[in-house]
Amino acid sequence: MNIVNEFAKKYKIPTISGSVGTETGTWGPIYDTNNLYHPIDIENNDMSIKGSNASTNSIISSFIAFEVMLYITNLYEDYLFYKEKILNFKTLFMEVN
Repeated sequence: MNIVNEFAKKYKIPTISGSVGTETGTWGPIYDTNNLYHPIDIENNDMSIKGSNASTNSIISSFIAFEVMLYITNLYEDYLFYKEKILNFKTLFMEVN
């Protein structure tokens, strides 16, 4: 993640992050010249992998594709491009940070 985003920042290429676990999936924010990426301290971050499955991966990848389409076309200027979205697969509750 850090390597890709540092390269993208250097060459001014927008990026978006996403992740999927067994209970939640996240996507966003978009990083560009308006929202610069700040490297994550991987050594002090609990990023243990517990698993995911094809259906939840498809859901989050669809949300990422939708957000990228909105970003590229600039259809919604007030969309929350620079916020992280978290979807709980059990409750279907979505949180925006």
